[in-house]
Amino acid sequence: MSFDLHALLLGSTSFFEDDNYSFVFPIFALYFFYSGNKRNAILALALSVLTLKRIALVGFFIGFFYMLMPANIKNKRVVVVFFALTFNLIYLYASYFITTDYFNELSLYYTNTPAAHFTMGRSAIYSALFDGRSFFDHIFGSGLGKTYYIAADIYNTSIKYNLHSVILKLYYEIGILSLLTFVFFLYKNASKSAIPFVIYFNVLLFTDNVITYFFVMFFYFLVLYCVVKNGDLE
Repeated sequence: MSFDLHALLLGSTSFFEDDNYSFVFPIFALYFFYSGNKRNAILALALSVLTLKRIALVGFFIGFFYMLMPANIKNKRVVVVFFALTFNLIYLYASYFITTDYFNELSLYYTNTPAAHFTMGRSAIYSALFDGRSFFDHIFGSGLGKTYYIAADIYNTSIKYNLHSVILKLYYEIGILSLLTFVFFLYKNASKSAIPFVIYFNVLLFTDNVITYFFVMFFYFLVLYCVVKNGDLE
């Protein structure tokens, strides 16, 4: 337990440090809002703040915003898929942008800190993903498991480390074409009632290795099962 307010607001440390619960509570909050149980939804949202993971809260609010959209918009699968592909491409470009000298200059000018420090080391990691790659590497990838070698070089260790992004891992290993195919079917094959939870999951993939957190994935699929069972079965 940590009660450092500065760490809560500016860092990635919460009052109650636990990566599993910080990702699970927002799933419950989305589910209870979806099912109309406002009391439990507010409780789960409060616990989400206490076990703060900023990316988890971002994913929650985007998924919740989708729930509030008019039915004639959110029920159009082509619109959902289009925006999903667009936002994943924007994230890829943003990941590249933070590795540039221009972003480093902006970081120094506005925050008086280098980009590597401002991005908590991610710009240094991501630069290895974009530099010195051929056109075919960008399109078709460099091979499964290759990101482990990049992480090992960065951390100067033989231990296998995951990147802090599943989306970038897929981009580097299987290429942008296969990545967009993955995102396409992630949304296309989801039932309408499951879309807010898929959005939340997709956002988590931007900056974390959530697919390796078995505890989190168990509750994600459990909630999806409950939603699909009690909702539409298309």
